[in-house]
Amino acid sequence: MKATADGGAMIRLSIENPARNETVAQSSVLGNSLQPNALRDLVTAASATRGRSSQSQIPVIATSQSSSQPTLELPSFGQYQHPFVPTTTLSVLTGCEIACSAAQQWAPADALRQRGRTIVQLYCDEDVCMQRAAQAMAQFLNCQAITQEDIGAASAMRAYYTRIALQEQMALANESISLIDAEEEKQSRLQLGGVAAGTDTSRFERKRLEVADSIIQLEMHDRQLRTLLAHITQFDYTMDQFAQEQLDVREISMDLEGLKSFALEHRMDLQGWSHLSRQVNENSAPMFAQMLTTAVGSWGIPLPRITPLKKLFCRSDVDYPGLERNMRQELATITSTHRQWISQAVEEKYAKVVMSYQRVAFARQTIDSWQDRIDQLERLENLGTTQPEQVAEARATIMEARSQWITRRLEARSAEIDLAESVGGIAARCCCGKAWLVTGLE
Repeated sequence: MKATADGGAMIRLSIENPARNETVAQSSVLGNSLQPNALRDLVTAASATRGRSSQSQIPVIATSQSSSQPTLELPSFGQYQHPFVPTTTLSVLTGCEIACSAAQQWAPADALRQRGRTIVQLYCDEDVCMQRAAQAMAQFLNCQAITQEDIGAASAMRAYYTRIALQEQMALANESISLIDAEEEKQSRLQLGGVAAGTDTSRFERKRLEVADSIIQLEMHDRQLRTLLAHITQFDYTMDQFAQEQLDVREISMDLEGLKSFALEHRMDLQGWSHLSRQVNENSAPMFAQMLTTAVGSWGIPLPRITPLKKLFCRSDVDYPGLERNMRQELATITSTHRQWISQAVEEKYAKVVMSYQRVAFARQTIDSWQDRIDQLERLENLGTTQPEQVAEARATIMEARSQWITRRLEARSAEIDLAESVGGIAARCCCGKAWLVTGLE
């Protein structure tokens, strides 16, 4: 077991075909991202399970009033009141809509829920104790699926806002070309008027080539993000097809301790581990031990091999009371450590948001400072007491400052998304039309 970038425990899912015993795909259940190739494989593996209808729910095993193992109530997209359905009639396309669509289509979540249904079906003919154990494992996987949906939503939202930032950068690049043209024309007029040129006029063409090269790179990046979003949301769109949000980042007051409390209450992966640890008994411990096998640097969740269950779980050489005790201790340790990791991740993401707000403010102040300098130089130029090159240089520098401001705003928005993902529930909030960024002051 190892920590991920956001402080989570790493779980490796290996989807096997029971008939051929082949590994179809692998993904990181609690990681922050998924490589496109792995995602395409998972889409193929989970395509039969698409949709958040009633069939995506984990079957619940009926228990008596005296049962000490209640089932865990979990949210699902089937319960969301306003799921996003992409259409070509949208007037404004928001980040929440893109995030919700990605969460609904997120293949790793589908794969985890399918695994849970397979486990429940595998033990449906066994006694009630074994059925309850299978149900507990399925509910655990469902919790991990909900966390996966948060990962999908956050990934799509980052791509959405990055495309908006790219459009701003391209508009700024085109403005730079217009500025170069105007400056070149100005220098030409001065030369025609008999004023000695103090500027190498050939540099204008070099500047145009530099800007053109930047535009090509920006367009390539946008095409890549468009392809990614089309793949994970099943919705392709061009930037001029819909009105979209502005990359308007404003400093928001937050409470760190409130964010930590919110995360510990709403992170479904943590609730999954907590629930699983409460379901350990002599009947469930052997099953959990088989399914939660330690792998190199991670936790494996292999599909139980279809063999006679009594032979698999009721061997005479197994110390069941000892196995139950050890499993309880192991899951308690994992749960406790995971709580610490979540708190640490939230604290780190919070600090990053605070820093990014400061950098946005600094970038804005830099632009204002250069604008004041340009105004001053233009007044001096009208009086004939300054060189035209100074004004041109100041204008070029303010363009660089504006580009940096776009970058800083995108960094701040990405930091906000990272924080929203780390506290949990970002997919649910987006699909329910709630504010996706939690402040801890709610």
